[in-house]
Amino acid sequence: MSVKLIKKLETVYVARCQWVVGRGADGADITGHGLTWQRESPDDALIIIEEHAAKTYAIPGTEETRPYHVWVERVTRYRDGSEESVTVREHNRPAPQSYGTIWVCMDCMLHHANGECGGCHEGHDEEPLSSIGDGFHVAMGMALIDHAEGCLWRELASRSPRQGDPALDDYECDCDTNTYSTSQCEGCGSWLHGERHAMTLFKD
Repeated sequence: MSVKLIKKLETVYVARCQWVVGRGADGADITGHGLTWQRESPDDALIIIEEHAAKTYAIPGTEETRPYHVWVERVTRYRDGSEESVTVREHNRPAPQSYGTIWVCMDCMLHHANGECGGCHEGHDEEPLSSIGDGFHVAMGMALIDHAEGCLWRELASRSPRQGDPALDDYECDCDTNTYSTSQCEGCGSWLHGERHAMTLFKD
């Protein structure tokens, strides 16, 4: 545990409010700088974000509305010009941005699920999930819309609102597994042939 020895200058509470100002060519959200308010009292800062958390806005160029992403940070400033911040409260944090389905080898899948693969396959010498890049993470499986045509899970994605179907209670599909592939693993870059499993890639 590190200890800050430089003399503290002040501690303030900063309320922040952000929203999406548009969409990029790839469909990803573009977030603006937003607004900030600095207060000496945590209660005063919390009042500001509570007021904005209840409001919504329309994303320019779309028909989608969202609540404002708001949070309060406790910011400690030091005489050397450095500062430390800790989030005190947060509302309406945006869900991670999905970048679609990637297909990974069994070793990447097992490392993600269990933290290890129990001994990687012979010939597999890549670090599991090392190719997804900094600032990204994965989740098992694929989005409903990425399931094969005729799959009941894909059909569910087209319903608005999404209503359950009793047929899904015992329904299983194999859309997220390719039993044999010669393609490069998108998780680690290995060219080792074999099974590929679907994962969804998210930006942190």
